[in-house]
Amino acid sequence: MKRLFNVRPPMSMLRTGASVLAIGAPLWLGACASTDTAPVATPAPAPAARPAAVILNSMEQRAQAAIAEADKQFTAGDFKGVIAHLTTSKAIDFASIATQVQAHKLLAFSYCLTKKTALCNAEAERVMVLDPRFQLPEAERSHPTWGPAFDAARKKAALPAKP
Repeated sequence: MKRLFNVRPPMSMLRTGASVLAIGAPLWLGACASTDTAPVATPAPAPAARPAAVILNSMEQRAQAAIAEADKQFTAGDFKGVIAHLTTSKAIDFASIATQVQAHKLLAFSYCLTKKTALCNAEAERVMVLDPRFQLPEAERSHPTWGPAFDAARKKAALPAKP
């Protein structure tokens, strides 16, 4: 049987999941079907927005998990792994100030130990920007690499901003 016309099915038929046979039927079969009675699918309501507190709490948990994993890597001596793990974790930027300080301190230590002095200094400065009253514990302050980096960052943070 040869088709006389190439007819596009009405959108209501496509939305209701009409069968392929009904959609591809020749014009004389399509004319027999009524498209006015087909129910129109209504769009689903938008999902309820999650409160900001829930999102931030989730980010805090993710950041803490990232720091815990990085801490394990640091203890195992995998400083490049620490750097890779913390620099790719997006949650840290949305975590609390204390959590951000923890992450950037660990990053600074890792950069110092991999002899990336400029990055070590930058991370130490970032810690000071986040928490100007931050102090390393005595055991960490006397470290030959990151002790001076944090001292320099503290001094730089104490300087007045240039106009």
